[in-house]
Amino acid sequence: MKLIPLEVTKDGEIGVVNDDPSLVISSAKNNKGQNVFKIMSANSSNNVGFTGFFEFEGKASKVTWLAIDDGQYKTPEASNALQISEIDPKEREAIAVFLTKEINGTFTLREKFPGMYLINQNSVLATGTEKKNIPSAIGVFLQKTGIFGGKSTIMLLINPKNDTDIITFSKK
Repeated sequence: MKLIPLEVTKDGEIGVVNDDPSLVISSAKNNKGQNVFKIMSANSSNNVGFTGFFEFEGKASKVTWLAIDDGQYKTPEASNALQISEIDPKEREAIAVFLTKEINGTFTLREKFPGMYLINQNSVLATGTEKKNIPSAIGVFLQKTGIFGGKSTIMLLINPKNDTDIITFSKK
């Protein structure tokens, strides 16, 4: 199976920039009959992703993707780092207020791909609110299951210019 990365395009949307796959998945059964999946570089012209490989051996993930989850979030450095409004179901947008040293101000979260949200900064002008066309980040919401079955919600804020630059917000 081929994996083609989604990126922020020149016009500020989420889409395919290079249609060569960057990663591939291979699967087989191990000697216990469990499915084993390996994700590795496709060695193509598309170098978005990672080098090396990941191997998953017959275990269910403890992390699931969520739709936008409104409320208050914290970081290790800031107890009130993020507040997200309820999503407007018609527009598929919510308002987020970030209060961290890396990102601060009022932003619009727009669902542009299932489970992926563009985060565009808002500017308040005399003529009204103006939203920047190029997103400041991509957001995804995840639910993690702990060792004893407890669940926690996190939001990952991914820099679209450097996918290794990620800020994690934990729901309060």
